[in-house]
Amino acid sequence: MIDVAEWVRREPRVSLIEDSAWRRVKHQRILFLLDWLDTHRDARRVVQATLQKTLREAVGPDLFCATGMPRQSAIFSDLAERLVRMMLPMPPTQTDLSTLFTAMFPDSEDGDWLLGLEAGTISRF
Repeated sequence: MIDVAEWVRREPRVSLIEDSAWRRVKHQRILFLLDWLDTHRDARRVVQATLQKTLREAVGPDLFCATGMPRQSAIFSDLAERLVRMMLPMPPTQTDLSTLFTAMFPDSEDGDWLLGLEAGTISRF
């Protein structure tokens, strides 16, 4: 899913095309992907199963309500966790939707062009 999102949102480092044109290119890539999946039913079933399994097994509260506040009220365990995190990077959590969405859409501009998708395209997802 991360590789597909990278393909959809990839822009060359140097381009003479303005931002609004790149937004259309990204929308066209999504339409191409959806059309391709419609014509390749076996691949579509695999993609659907993967997305369903990801959403079924994932933990979503951090995605929808990340506040930066610790989950427990234990100040010393939170301090120790933060010190360890500063020294050793934590492995990505496989079931955390916020980690997945951040990996798929790391740029702040991604939300803008995603919100610009037509209602029909969104419903096809």
